Amino acid sequence: MSKYLTQVVSHEKIRSIAPKPLTRNVIKGRKPETADLKYVPRRLTAFVGRLHIETTEDDLLKYLEHAKIINPICRKLVSKDGRVFKTAAFMVSCDSVSKDAFHDEETWPVGCELRDWVFYQRPSN
Repeated sequence: MSKYLTQVVSHEKIRSIAPKPLTRNVIKGRKPETADLKYVPRRLTAFVGRLHIETTEDDLLKYLEHAKIINPICRKLVSKDGRVFKTAAFMVSCDSVSKDAFHDEETWPVGCELRDWVFYQRPSN
């Protein structure tokens, strides 16, 4: 037996493991609507980025209406900390009936990025 103790030293950083989001059971009703109770369809919401810096909300709105996207809403994003970007980014939503056209690559200009908007639950006070 050696009088020296050997120890393996690793220079890799220890990564913290982010907690997994809580999974909730989501049940979607199948009973037909009644006069007393009606549902509101969920809108599709996405981040749209890498558009020309001079693109306005109205420009994008007209573009989406021409692409047959139903009831689009566009909100130009601005940095909260005053940073200046070279491209424009938007929060875009539309009626869920337009799902196929909204997620079709042919709807969007070359180089434009579209990804689902992530909603975080605010901590309750």
